Amino acid sequence: MPALSRKVGFAGAAIAFASLYLVAYLAFGMPAVIAGQLAAHSVSLKSIATAYGIAVVVAALLGGIAQARRSRFPISTVPST
Repeated sequence: MPALSRKVGFAGAAIAFASLYLVAYLAFGMPAVIAGQLAAHSVSLKSIATAYGIAVVVAALLGGIAQARRSRFPISTVPST
C-alpha cells in the first residue's frame, strides 16, 4: 500500500484505498446477504454452504489460471528514454 500511495499521490491514494475497501466489503458482504435470503426461503444451510464452497473453489481455480497465463505471457516493459 505505501508503494501505491507514493505513485498516485495523496488524493489518488484516497480514491484507490476507498475503492479497495468497497470491493473488499462487497466481496465479503454480498455472499452473507444472499445466504440470508436463501435461508429465509427455506433453503437448507447445508446446501447454501456447499454452493458457497463450490463457488470459492471455482473462483480460486479461475484466479490460478489467470495468474498462470499472465506469468507465461508477461507484459513487456519498455524503459522510458
